Amino acid sequence: MTRRKRILLLTAAVVLLGIALALNYRLGHLGVRAKICNALNEFGYDFEYSDIYVTGSTPDVSIRELLTDIDLTAAIAASKQAGFPSDVGRVGEVAVLLASVSDTRVVTVYTVDGDMELCFIQVLESEAVEPL
Repeated sequence: MTRRKRILLLTAAVVLLGIALALNYRLGHLGVRAKICNALNEFGYDFEYSDIYVTGSTPDVSIRELLTDIDLTAAIAASKQAGFPSDVGRVGEVAVLLASVSDTRVVTVYTVDGDMELCFIQVLESEAVEPL
C-alpha cells in the first residue's frame, strides 16, 4: 500500500469517527432519553443519559391499556403532585423508562409520543409510590 493510500484511508477513518461522535452526541442530547434526563435533573437528581433505561414501547395504546391489571390511583396522584399531566387514557406510542435512584427506589416514566405523561418513584419490593 502506498503512503498516499494510507493517508487517504486514515483521513477517511478520522472523518467517519468524527461523524459517529457527532451523531452520538446529538442523539444523546436531543433524543427522548436526554429530554427525560434533563427533566428529571430539574427535580434535583443527577442522572446522565446512560442512567435512563428504556424498557420498550408500544404504538397506538394508552398507559391504562398497558396496565389493565394495575390500580393506577396512587401513581397518578404522585405524578400529578410532581406536575406531570398523568392522562393515562391518552393514546399514542407509549414508552416506559426507568432510572435507579437507590437500591430501593426507581424513577418510572411513561411517555406518550415522546412526552412525559406519568412519572413517579416506585419503592421496590412494595406497592408504594412517591412523587419526585
